[in-house]
Amino acid sequence: MSVRDLCRPGALIYRVQFAKPVTGKNPATGEPLRGFTPVCVRWAGFETISSRESITNSRQDFSYSHRVVVRGDGDRMPFVAASWQVQLDCRVFEVVSVNTIDRGKWLEILVSESVER
Repeated sequence: MSVRDLCRPGALIYRVQFAKPVTGKNPATGEPLRGFTPVCVRWAGFETISSRESITNSRQDFSYSHRVVVRGDGDRMPFVAASWQVQLDCRVFEVVSVNTIDRGKWLEILVSESVER
């Protein structure tokens, strides 16, 4: 499936949440804390691009690459950076890169997902 196919009517069928990183300090210990706070929720097209499996010391690791396409929406769609996360249901993806399509009308966001078993 191409990026253009994900931009067609009816292809934006997944509800994804964008979250940006936040930092702070633990009030009890003073240690730095890192987390993510939700920024917005958008309809998106979602496609798996590739997968990889590795076995190390009897542990299986799976890595997946996905393409997420959302409308640019001008001012309503915030700037998305590689430090952000995309959440789809209970799955969490790390943003790898963000590309604009049709002069910002669409955003193509490449994300990765790691699963350990």
